[in-house]
Amino acid sequence: MDGRCQPTVIAGGAMSAWAITASASGIFFTDYLNATVFRIAKNTVTPIAVGQVPYPIVSDTSYVYWAASGMGGSAIMRWSAASGVAQIAGGQSSPYALAVDDTNLYWTNSDGTVRKLSLAGGSPTNLTSGQSGPTGIAIDQGIVFFATSDGMIKSVPRTGGTVSTLATGQNHPGNTTVSGNFVYWVNVGTSFGDGAVMRVPRGGGSTETILDFQPLPYDLVVDGTTVYWTNQGITSSTGAVMAVSLSTGTVTVLAGQEPTPHGMAMDATFVYWTDEGGGLIKRVAK
Repeated sequence: MDGRCQPTVIAGGAMSAWAITASASGIFFTDYLNATVFRIAKNTVTPIAVGQVPYPIVSDTSYVYWAASGMGGSAIMRWSAASGVAQIAGGQSSPYALAVDDTNLYWTNSDGTVRKLSLAGGSPTNLTSGQSGPTGIAIDQGIVFFATSDGMIKSVPRTGGTVSTLATGQNHPGNTTVSGNFVYWVNVGTSFGDGAVMRVPRGGGSTETILDFQPLPYDLVVDGTTVYWTNQGITSSTGAVMAVSLSTGTVTVLAGQEPTPHGMAMDATFVYWTDEGGGLIKRVAK
């Protein structure tokens, strides 16, 4: 483990822990088979929403947002301790991922749209449509970055306008994030071992492979010095949580033999992930 602390289990008992987000009010994760969104705060796990099937989740300083089915279709939900749960957008098409900034909430829909909703309220609008199965999404400095199922990484201003292509020929790109001058994403791949962690300059340019031959990578976070990601693996014992230094290229296995590690989040101190197969939420010091 290269001197790092061992992972710690901070919650268990989930049927299918999926996505996770870290905020000042706690750690939140979605459990789609339990049809529940959970909050971990002060060493206590409590449900904040039940009776829907939640998948992606994200948070800001005021709210936690997630996409869920079982609400007469797919819906975008939000929660705060003060106001509870509310639906803020209905009629969505199986959102893959969410992102939020100080102005809007953004998401990708399986119907080929990339959408935004003002945090002040109103109705969602399309930033772009006709995209081929958009997947991961990230927002930074007024630019929305997203991946598509036909192997592209693209960007569009959050005010709408021209869609730019930053990278092509990717192997099933998925979750996406931004750090500094680069856009990062995972190529999930098509079979065991041909996934990769990638990046490209945010304005376009040469695509860089950070690490290839990864077994079904799913999610990632970047803190400016290190890239962290989850490898789902091909069996319940071949999943792993990984890290690579951007300055030295040193690769570290943070946790091995994980039962299908999935969603990932971080704060100033820890990296968190969901073990979908084991029903656990874990963390390790950065």
